[in-house]
Amino acid sequence: MRETRKRICGVDMEALDRCLRERMSAHRYEHTQSVLRMALSMAKRFGENEDKTRLAALFHDYCKDSGAKDNNLLHGGQASDILREEYGVDDADVLNAVRYHTTGRKGMSRLEMIVFLADTLEPGRTYEGVEILRDLAFKDLETGVLRVLKELEVYLVKNGLAMTPDSVEAIEWLESRGKKEANG
Repeated sequence: MRETRKRICGVDMEALDRCLRERMSAHRYEHTQSVLRMALSMAKRFGENEDKTRLAALFHDYCKDSGAKDNNLLHGGQASDILREEYGVDDADVLNAVRYHTTGRKGMSRLEMIVFLADTLEPGRTYEGVEILRDLAFKDLETGVLRVLKELEVYLVKNGLAMTPDSVEAIEWLESRGKKEANG
């Protein structure tokens, strides 16, 4: 009997992996694999669908190496559009997890929070305080997202940059839910 290849939301995962290897730099591919491992660990911890988590984590940086101006913020939306238009994925949760993985947004789902946090906190990230943020994220997703967004806000202000409206609204939404910025 012939074994069928794994498909998630209609996407052939073996073919996707080949595409990622060809499309991404070695550094980006390793980052993506690290995000995947962390996201799957978080999915198990918080009871999220592991197949959807796998697809969103693998696709989150699909357009990151494109070299386009302002790509740090645009690549998530571009990847989400490709996932929908070229791969036929219509799962809003997966598409939003890819689209908002750098900014967050008001009303984030558990999957969106997992991909956002895994991208920011994967083991290849070594900035000051990342271990504290990782511990916090595995205790409470919403508090983890809020703390990461607040840290991002401090970094951006320090560098004369502004937060995206999506990030500002995510902070306000999380605070309205009674989440407090946890101190390490």
